[in-house]
Amino acid sequence: MVPRQRVRHEDAWFEEMDLDAVLARRPQVVVVDELAHTNVSGCRNEKRWQDVEELVAAGSPCSPP
Repeated sequence: MVPRQRVRHEDAWFEEMDLDAVLARRPQVVVVDELAHTNVSGCRNEKRWQDVEELVAAGSPCSPP
């Protein structure tokens, strides 16, 4: 399990999937829930499904290592 990142938004802290940490590990399988989730402002992607698209692209045989 990859620890979540803490992201500050206005006066509160939220935990979000750490996309960069998952990509750095280069796992063969990733389980991601809440595809319709809206990420906190400040995350790279607005929606979780966009994070998943990045993960899929990174695992593609056509992607550079």
